[in-house]
Amino acid sequence: MFRGLVVLLIISSVDNLQILNDPGLVQQWISSADALDKLLWPQKDIVCQLVENITSNWDLPVSQQCLSDLHKIHNGLNQRKVWAYKFLESSAGNKPGFLRGYISDLGNYHECLSISHDFGSKYGLLSGQYCLLRVHLPLPFKPVQTNYDSINLNLNGTILEDSYYSMFAKQLKFFYNNTFNFGFCIPTSCSQNDFQTVTNRVFQGTRITPKVSSCEKNDITDGPRSIKYQETAMTILTMLTLLILGSTLVTHIYPDNVSPVLASFSIIENTKKLIPRDDDNDRPHDLAFIHCVRVSLRVFGLLGHIYLTLGVVPHTFPIFSYSLPQQWLVRETWKQMFIFIDIFFVMSGFLTVYTWYPKIKQLNGEISFYRYVTARFFRSTPLFLGILVLLFAFSGIGSGPIFSEFSDMIKGNCMKYWWTNLLYVSNWVKPSKMCYPNWWSISIDFQLYCLSYLPLIWLVVNPRQGIISLVGLIGIGPLLTSLVAFIKRVPLLVCCTLDYDQETQFFEHFSTYTHIAPYFLGMLTGYLVVTNKEIENKLLIALGYVFSTIFWIGTFVLSYYFVDSHLDRFVEVAYIGLQKLVFSSFYAWLFYAFSFKYGGIIQEYMAHKIFVPFSRLSYSIAMSEMLFIWYDITNSHQYFPADHYNEVIRVSYIFLMCTILGFIVYLLFEAPALNLIKIFIKPQTIDQIKPQTNGSEVQIHKPEKID
Repeated sequence: MFRGLVVLLIISSVDNLQILNDPGLVQQWISSADALDKLLWPQKDIVCQLVENITSNWDLPVSQQCLSDLHKIHNGLNQRKVWAYKFLESSAGNKPGFLRGYISDLGNYHECLSISHDFGSKYGLLSGQYCLLRVHLPLPFKPVQTNYDSINLNLNGTILEDSYYSMFAKQLKFFYNNTFNFGFCIPTSCSQNDFQTVTNRVFQGTRITPKVSSCEKNDITDGPRSIKYQETAMTILTMLTLLILGSTLVTHIYPDNVSPVLASFSIIENTKKLIPRDDDNDRPHDLAFIHCVRVSLRVFGLLGHIYLTLGVVPHTFPIFSYSLPQQWLVRETWKQMFIFIDIFFVMSGFLTVYTWYPKIKQLNGEISFYRYVTARFFRSTPLFLGILVLLFAFSGIGSGPIFSEFSDMIKGNCMKYWWTNLLYVSNWVKPSKMCYPNWWSISIDFQLYCLSYLPLIWLVVNPRQGIISLVGLIGIGPLLTSLVAFIKRVPLLVCCTLDYDQETQFFEHFSTYTHIAPYFLGMLTGYLVVTNKEIENKLLIALGYVFSTIFWIGTFVLSYYFVDSHLDRFVEVAYIGLQKLVFSSFYAWLFYAFSFKYGGIIQEYMAHKIFVPFSRLSYSIAMSEMLFIWYDITNSHQYFPADHYNEVIRVSYIFLMCTILGFIVYLLFEAPALNLIKIFIKPQTIDQIKPQTNGSEVQIHKPEKID
């Protein structure tokens, strides 16, 4: 009843609205307008003066139509026309968060593209286009490498001492790869060259280098970029989606009478494979903890990719927040973040032996290198092809100040270097040229997998020779790393370097030889487990945990100690070479101890079935997460408030969306591809070699005791 009365009152008040004709009140509005203009539009006078200089005072090679439209905007601003103020409002000028390290003011991308004012048949249509201006500061000579301490410019004793410029002078290393970025809305009649000419004139006589990186307008006659590739990708996705939906429907209606090929695409059947089964742990060893390890790796990997991507594309993120934390433990953990990828290589080597050793032993060591390699090739390649399809499809459905530029760069890299991913050598391409950089770890893993063929065969036919080869490779890895570090003069601790094509992370992160030791240490651990070399002495078990934990902690503490120490160069390169091996020994021990159920309550937690679905999705999530992170960041139209609350919300959102995208990628590409491979390729070429029932059947013996 009450709500009805309120609605009636509102309706009656609307009917009784009156247009006031109060000259006195109108005069008060007029007299207040100038003061309010200065509050709302402080940049208006500067813009009007600039337009006046361009159109009247400066003799610039700018098109006449551009000058004419700029003059119209000038008059529109003086007359307070809404369409003219949209040009002002959608351009940079507010500098939000500048003193917190936000080096971009992107304006309002969509508002600019929506501007359209018709002056009639005589003067035509005036529309807006969005241009991104990058401003490069004058910088000292660019070194190839730098350690954690920023390169500082000393402003003491100058008029800039203790000014806000001092904040940026202490963060110079970020400006070798990043610039101040400003979005401006200009008439569509002004070309990108016209705008570049104007900015050059504005900064004339300074060391500042302006560059108009892109201009976009809402003109359907231009058509989308790379329409052929986008249409092809969308066609593939549409056909694949229809096939999956059809397969799911048929499988649901006729569950017992469906072709295995058609059932390979069923959402129902493929989703069931993610759910834990009772026979999952029907093995001689308890490897359920591996699922938790995979999930943990994805969590740390996703956090690292979010943080690093925000730093590489700082259009919406403050560079001051990107600086290293002051708490030493947090700082050292962050500095060593790259080393966590070696957990993946330890696990990969461990599982390679654990899954292949019984099969090769069953075949008496007679398996060809071709069969061994194609097993991994067919496991990994279909997902990359699927990600490539998604990449080209996503490139046509985004928008934003930096989206087109970033999208064109990624597509250009893939069109030129896609073959490096298919040949699994993409880690040797310069980081800025990689096609989908997230693939680098898969390339290294594939190379190490190929290298593991002979040691694995030897472990079966001649265990002593196999163990010697593994130990030798574990030793060769640190030696190669130290030797290259010495020759290339790699500094001890490198957080980020100044040239993405020559960065030390290319050496530490993307080079295959730096990951040899962790991988083959994992293989050695897997051999001890699969052959049941169990330690039963509780004292040795305890010592294993103690020393491996000391090694793990030492990886972080020693780096903290070495920061300000003047060490002999020999000690430095030795630390660089041994760091990954020492770090990996902790996880190799955990894999060994947990396989024989020496993990206690921690192992019980890690073996929980809740990790299984996410573990089985981890490959699809890992390969697709950067696609969503790129898409999300490059579609951003405003800066990101870098406080704890917003960071938690944003990270949680990215985690959720990456998991959903990973599930979609799994259903679209990974699961159907694996199902088809098992149908059309002989089982011996993949990981489905069936146990034989003759005398050569592999026997699982009782564990050997090591006292």
